[in-house]
Amino acid sequence: MKSRELHERVERTVKQAQAAITSARIARSRVIDRERPSAIVGVPRSPEASRNKVGDRTRQSREPAAGPWFIGIAASAGGLQALTTVLAGLPQTIPASVVVVQHRMPRQTGVLEAILARGTPLSVTTAMEGEPLRPGVVYVAKPDLHLTIQPNRRFAYTDGTRVRGVLSAANPLLESAAPAFGDRAIAVVLTGAGLDATDGVQAVKGRGGIVIVQDPARAAFVGMPSSAIRTGMVDHVLPLEAIAPALVAITQAQCIEKEAEA
Repeated sequence: MKSRELHERVERTVKQAQAAITSARIARSRVIDRERPSAIVGVPRSPEASRNKVGDRTRQSREPAAGPWFIGIAASAGGLQALTTVLAGLPQTIPASVVVVQHRMPRQTGVLEAILARGTPLSVTTAMEGEPLRPGVVYVAKPDLHLTIQPNRRFAYTDGTRVRGVLSAANPLLESAAPAFGDRAIAVVLTGAGLDATDGVQAVKGRGGIVIVQDPARAAFVGMPSSAIRTGMVDHVLPLEAIAPALVAITQAQCIEKEAEA
């Protein structure tokens, strides 16, 4: 019964994701229509203008598709099991860069990466200063610095004071990823004590991104998921096992739409 309920919930999430993408496309089309100059009735279009219009269409059809998705995952207490479960459900072909912030002791650099790599088909590595984000890779933030995303979609570390009580915080990551990826940013908040990611999910949602939170009723620690939900910016509250299927549905639905348009 539990398996059937989970399957039905995932199916609903897939439909919600597809509906959200369709709504976003309609909204963008309306904006384009409002900005496009209207033709003057009764005035024939000159041959040069017609050629320019055809040329514009050709150039638009040759424009490359938008870049990959960004998935930022925040976790703290109880996060190892949660992260392992989510990453195990992501395929190697997922069109997204996955960036993980897990609160841990500074001396533990490299340990988390090795553990996560054993349970996922994706490559797992430590995020390095200046490195560009690549799809199909899991990047783990260093435990003693704040990881951020530059406008050119490269990593940058900042040192300084603790943010909401932690040094390697998810807030700077999500807040910097929001303008860099816009509506292709997804924030995921898993189990954890404290309030980290609360500000970040608001930044992601404010730029048209998507926010997914682990159901606090099933999380080992409810602080972070509950704090994110209280912002009113959460799109989906899901059991842990349904988060990976939702991420796949959201990112691949966009790819399916682009193939259909082509």
